[in-house]
Amino acid sequence: MASSTQNSKSVTAHNVIIDKLAITFDVPQSRVKSIASQLKAIRKEKFGDYSKNVNYQVGTKIWLNKHLIQEKATSSCLTVHTLPKFAGYRSCRVEWNPSKIPINVVASVALENYLGIDSSLIGRGIVTQLDVAVDVDNIQIDDILFHVPKYRLCKNIISSGMTRYIGGRSGKRYYCCYDKQAEIIAHNTRVYWDTHKEPVPDHPRMRIEARLSPKIYWSEIEHIENPFEIMKLRQFSTCTAAEGKSDQYVRMALALTRHDGLNAALSTLDKKTRALMKKRILDSQESCDWWRPEKLWRGFYGRYDEINSFVNAVDCKEAVG
Repeated sequence: MASSTQNSKSVTAHNVIIDKLAITFDVPQSRVKSIASQLKAIRKEKFGDYSKNVNYQVGTKIWLNKHLIQEKATSSCLTVHTLPKFAGYRSCRVEWNPSKIPINVVASVALENYLGIDSSLIGRGIVTQLDVAVDVDNIQIDDILFHVPKYRLCKNIISSGMTRYIGGRSGKRYYCCYDKQAEIIAHNTRVYWDTHKEPVPDHPRMRIEARLSPKIYWSEIEHIENPFEIMKLRQFSTCTAAEGKSDQYVRMALALTRHDGLNAALSTLDKKTRALMKKRILDSQESCDWWRPEKLWRGFYGRYDEINSFVNAVDCKEAVG
């Protein structure tokens, strides 16, 4: 965790969490149709619903967490797909949020009890999606300049809160930065039971999320590179204060950056001015001292170890059995 004090409020960045994990694996072909039938049956339960996927014919959402059954409006949802539409796809796909649903619930309750799927297959599967996130307290997203080399700000969305997408969603990596406080408030309005509502922070909270499609074995995830290391952050408020009445090009570039992103703003300038502006904006002493990706990434290893400990325990049990 890293923090700094600005305007009597401490800006704090929390360690990385795993926000979404999707793994594909093969089950015996003789079991596929049976699993598909069970998924369809679960849809009829209060805790089940249909899930569409372009690569699979059958999919079901199962709402549960460490307290088991949840309302469908919550984000505590395990999604299972089977019967691939195309050759080369593994027979099953599972997706869940490890920060909401513990691995033992996914494995023992959902996969083994409901579907009869050997949970040791998770540890032998391919990770097709991995979302990792950092929450930052006491900062507004519209006061942050995000810069990732060779990535453009693709979209700004303003509804209940601001969301910024950096990089194309079709690539192996892109970033989504959004107002987490607003998301929690919106989530709670859809949820009936108070026990299923999430605590709302009494201060601004921004989430910076890296959405990855690594397509590597689970055993290799431990060595995945930190996607936040290449991201630079600066606060517009400190940028403006630092620049003061300096070069008008800097102030113009900063103004355009708020709406179109730094790379798009710099592309409007000639090559010489562009290099100068980029250096002045990104290499300023006014950078966010609470943004320390190498330290924040330690949280990823802690979350990884929680899941991997269970995976290893299941593998040992299988070996002994």
